[in-house]
Amino acid sequence: MRTVPADALAAIMTPGHQPVLLHEVLEFLSPKANGRYLDATFGGGGHTRALLASASGVSVTAFDRDPAAAPRAAELAAEFGGRLELVNHDFGRLVELPAADFDGVLFDPPRAGAAEQAAAIAASTVQKVVGVSCNPATFARDASLLIAGGFRLVHVRPVDQFLWSPHIELVGVFER
Repeated sequence: MRTVPADALAAIMTPGHQPVLLHEVLEFLSPKANGRYLDATFGGGGHTRALLASASGVSVTAFDRDPAAAPRAAELAAEFGGRLELVNHDFGRLVELPAADFDGVLFDPPRAGAAEQAAAIAASTVQKVVGVSCNPATFARDASLLIAGGFRLVHVRPVDQFLWSPHIELVGVFER
């Protein structure tokens, strides 16, 4: 299987896909003023930025192990008055959520999914989780772990974001 370089993805993505994904994330997390959220997969910070901008006083703890994430996180922290804490943490090795009382958790794992992370989230006290996935099979596996831990899957939306490809993104919301 051939891998498409990251800089070429913009040329093949369906126009408007990112706003749809961000809309779903924000709609289902329903960020509230002064709410605390965990973005377990910071990446380029797109989801984190949307969360920070969504309501007054929202704060985000974000996980990323890539040193390249630190400058982007610093920019966002400065833009949003320090309401972002970047934790150098590999979401792929998450065994337990931080003790903070989060109003919601967002995760957007690679194609392999987030089995260990879903189990850790299921064992936490978090009441709401939004998962974004590019692989329906691993999404189903991760969803079953969350459901076994007491969550209900209340909504799933497929987003067809790549032209000429059968690949889709899914956004799912889980509530206790």
